[in-house]
Amino acid sequence: MEYVSYLRVSTDQQAGAGNGIEAQRKAIEDFAAAEGSRIVKEYIEVESGADDGRPIMREALVYAQLRGAILLVKTLDRISRDLHFITALEKSEVAFKIVDMPTADSFTLHIYGSLAERERQLISIRTKAALAAVKARGVILGKPENLTHEARAKGRQSSLAKRMASSDDFASKIGPIMSGYRGEGLSFDAIAKKLNEEGLKTKKGGAWAGMTVKRVLDKIRG
Repeated sequence: MEYVSYLRVSTDQQAGAGNGIEAQRKAIEDFAAAEGSRIVKEYIEVESGADDGRPIMREALVYAQLRGAILLVKTLDRISRDLHFITALEKSEVAFKIVDMPTADSFTLHIYGSLAERERQLISIRTKAALAAVKARGVILGKPENLTHEARAKGRQSSLAKRMASSDDFASKIGPIMSGYRGEGLSFDAIAKKLNEEGLKTKKGGAWAGMTVKRVLDKIRG
């Protein structure tokens, strides 16, 4: 059995300090080792659990689906704190497994999904109350750098990337993986070889060629 591991923390500070990442990685690696399975790829994301538009998670899901592997996470809330998102994922074609709940069925996932969603709501309530208290003391909230034209432009680009990542179109699914390899300086032929070695198939289930990779990349670039 092959696993694609997904690790998530909520802030840059947590990621930089390794807060939570090593614990998640060890639990996942121990779980796979106990089964005699292997982890073929690891994805790490720094994003809030309340945001279900996470591009790294969606890339991990796509990679697992295309390879025929299973997405493996330590706890349910690493995937999402939104019950509807968890339910939709459960009904999708993407197989996933939770280290802390290895035998979880649909009923169990709904119970824990509801608890995770409620925790997200409580976190939001506490955060808003804290910000309101700070504002009442006359503190100006917000970062000035986030008000610049450049920052707003980056925000629009990020929003567009998330919409593309959530597309059901095959090119939009495989495209980010190809783009990552392209960013590493790989040629179209080298990318095709890499995809074939990893067991990822074309839309028709065949092998990749350099020209096919180019066409997909051209398509997602518009």
